[in-house]
Amino acid sequence: MPPKSQDEIAALRLQQAEAQLALARANVEKLEAERLATEAALRKAEKEKEAEQAKQPKKRTSTRPRSGGVGAGEERTEKVTDSPCTPCRKAKAICRYYISGRSAACVQCQEKKMKCEGGSPPVGVRIKKRKSHDLVDSDEDRTPTPKKKKVEEAPKAGPSKGKERAHPEPEPEPEVEKARPKKLAVAEGSLDTRDLFLRVLQEVSACRSEIRKLRPDMASLQEEMSELQDEVRKTRVEEARIRMELQKLDDFRNRAGAVEAYFTRYQPDGVPGIREEPEADEDGSADEQEESEQEAGKGPEKKDEGEGSGESPEGTDGQESGKEPEKTGEGSGKGPEGQGPKK
Repeated sequence: MPPKSQDEIAALRLQQAEAQLALARANVEKLEAERLATEAALRKAEKEKEAEQAKQPKKRTSTRPRSGGVGAGEERTEKVTDSPCTPCRKAKAICRYYISGRSAACVQCQEKKMKCEGGSPPVGVRIKKRKSHDLVDSDEDRTPTPKKKKVEEAPKAGPSKGKERAHPEPEPEPEVEKARPKKLAVAEGSLDTRDLFLRVLQEVSACRSEIRKLRPDMASLQEEMSELQDEVRKTRVEEARIRMELQKLDDFRNRAGAVEAYFTRYQPDGVPGIREEPEADEDGSADEQEESEQEAGKGPEKKDEGEGSGESPEGTDGQESGKEPEKTGEGSGKGPEGQGPKK
């Protein structure tokens, strides 16, 4: 098989392998794009869910303020009383009350856990736990009037909470009822996102399995491509070697032609010309070679006829040219005779 056909076959095989490899890569890229699209859809669904949850009103708890005091996180501030108690007098200390405290004892009595014998606490200091409003009403007349207003305005502590629980406010209940259907809608949306997430996982697993299946095919195609590339390199090397040999042969023919032309140029008339052996060229045919041989054979015959007749295509000039060698011959014969006696 000639090298051109082998080179073409190798090139076709290489093109086929490259096309198969490109198809496999396109399939892998398509699967990756599908996986990315599913992941983007899942992220979008999660963002929508988070936005819906953020838009929903939070469940309101009862906004009843906790009873004041140190336990409620209030700052403890002290205030000096006008009527000190006996322990404070004995200790020669200032009788002070906690403004935020609940007991009617002063600071020193609270520290020593003694019964405070001092007067009533100043304005702003709360009394110890009260069981009912009657205790407040039955207090001494020293208690200031604004204290009742404060007690009425402040949240009630102790058993009085039961009265408030017996008459609950109707406002928070409808808010909870309104929030319920939204919660149900969120739950349904979460189920949809779960289903979507499962579908995405299934598609991703399918894509990965297809990629694993295509990997051995890609490896085999790459091996075939490497083999075809090696074959192409070998054929190219052979083609280059053959071209070098042909070039050498052409150089040899050119040299032989030049030598032959040189000898035919200085060949005498009586010696027959060198006959060229017919050689079949790559591009020529046998008929053309025979015609060239016939033309080459007729050429010298015509030349001999022209020499014998002394005629030339010019007519009379050819005859004159034929007579010239005789005259030259006679002159040449007489020359040496005339020169003989001179010597």
